[in-house]
Amino acid sequence: MVLFSYIVTYNRPKLCPNAIWDADGTTVFNQSLIGYHARGIFVDSNNTLYAVAQDHSEILTLFQNSTIQVLSKRVQLANYTGIIVNIDGEIYLENGTESGRIVKWAKNTNNSMSVAHFPGHCYGLFIDHNNSLYCSMNEKDAVVKMSLNDKTSKIVNVTGTYTDGSGQNQFSGPWGIFVDNNFTLYVADSGNNRIQCFQLGENIGTTIAGNGTPNNLQLKYPTGVVLDADNNLFIADKNNSRIIRVIRDDYQCVVGCDSNSSSTSDKLNNAYALSFDSHGNLFAADEYNHRIQKFTLATNSCGLTATGINCNTSNSSCDLLKPCQNHGTCINTQTDNDCYVCLCATGFNGTHCEFDHRPCKSQTCLGHGDCYEISDSSFVCLCHDGWTGVRCGSMIDFCDNVACLTNDTCRPSLLNYTCCSPPSVRLAMELNSLLHPTKVRRNGEFYISAYIELFCIKSIEAVSQWTIINCTTSCSSAMSLNHPIITTFSEIYIPAKKLEYGIYEVKLTVSSVNIPMVTASVVGNIEIIPTGLMANLISNGTSMITHDSQQNLTLDPGRFSEDPDENEFNSTVSSYK
Repeated sequence: MVLFSYIVTYNRPKLCPNAIWDADGTTVFNQSLIGYHARGIFVDSNNTLYAVAQDHSEILTLFQNSTIQVLSKRVQLANYTGIIVNIDGEIYLENGTESGRIVKWAKNTNNSMSVAHFPGHCYGLFIDHNNSLYCSMNEKDAVVKMSLNDKTSKIVNVTGTYTDGSGQNQFSGPWGIFVDNNFTLYVADSGNNRIQCFQLGENIGTTIAGNGTPNNLQLKYPTGVVLDADNNLFIADKNNSRIIRVIRDDYQCVVGCDSNSSSTSDKLNNAYALSFDSHGNLFAADEYNHRIQKFTLATNSCGLTATGINCNTSNSSCDLLKPCQNHGTCINTQTDNDCYVCLCATGFNGTHCEFDHRPCKSQTCLGHGDCYEISDSSFVCLCHDGWTGVRCGSMIDFCDNVACLTNDTCRPSLLNYTCCSPPSVRLAMELNSLLHPTKVRRNGEFYISAYIELFCIKSIEAVSQWTIINCTTSCSSAMSLNHPIITTFSEIYIPAKKLEYGIYEVKLTVSSVNIPMVTASVVGNIEIIPTGLMANLISNGTSMITHDSQQNLTLDPGRFSEDPDENEFNSTVSSYK
């Protein structure tokens, strides 16, 4: 198997702690080009700027030589779509005709094709170096992804509960997203005024910016987030109309630092999104000024000095930052824009040797096999017992070609199988049938209990379901079992007067949540019959001895009789003799 490596197209420039950008920005796309809303932008590794002109239904590009081009016309775009471009120059964004439908435009064409259909609008899009496409569903409060390597790939929930909230596993309108080379996910959680960080495989996040972190930083509806080469955050703090840099345990303002929105060249009016070119120049979507601004990196000189009491402690970038990962070697440089360079070990590349292109990684065989490199770009997995597949991702099905006894079901385990018998279920009732049901008076409450014996099923995975079907005319109308009928795993309680006169089928089904085929059911039949009228000529409590020949005695069976099956006696349906 050849292990494909995908080169990312976004820029993460090396920026020294004292880097400064020109205070006055340059407008690269004005309102006549971008339209009324300046939102989605992206700068690729060739320093080509892509911008979504949603009002004009166009995609704009600005090449490094300052040539502006309308790349695609009459493109139906979602209002808040993110935009991302891969190494082949293919553009990904959300189509405006159908929520969550992501389309791809091939380079130098106006033809698009659908590549994904997420269950909600994608306010942020991102492609990691495993070629997985991420979507932040602002209105669904979740982040999902799917692989672009396989047309049959399924959508996977990365994090979020699909409900608005402020918990560490919740969002309130997730917006811009970024995924680093370790597959750590960064999310601009706009409604919660914070930036959340999620490690690979974790759905519980950590707040790394906003709500007092770090150093009392307060964000106001952030909508964009990117990282530089040292994993420092740059945030589009939308409603504060500024760009923030978070470095170590502090933060700095880069653009719009008085938080007052304006249309002057040094201000922003709702900082919607941002992106870097390879030189460290910053591009910002200035939403309500209807423009895209470029802020040029003014100085990025780190300097090589010494510090300490005796001035004998190196203050070089390599010694202070230790930027090279995966055993890369750091070399200090003296150029204006580069403080250092990393010489990478075999199998690694990237600005900080952060990209691992070795065929065998820790999870190549998914923890179920041993990986062996065949060449610089291919590997083979020798699977552990019980596992199979190119990457040892499938458990061997030992039930293949196994014939269990009648009514039994084969259940595979890691190194073996078990033939599972269905549960044994019987009701604690006398034998009955629809023709000879068990008779129950309507004014009496009653329970039906079951004896259940589980064989292959564990009690924790066993589930039961009670149903009651009216069979007075035909067994077709199932009742809704709600209060006051009470059911447990092995018992059903029916209060007095709950069921009308007639014949009923009571059914209990026991099954396994893990093996749906292993199931058993039992049926009992009951008939609800009248209790019988209680005829009273006089009111209960009347003593005959208290009446004499001079007193009137009223005999009124229609008034004083009782029907135990009803709340009151209906005299109109009775006759008297």
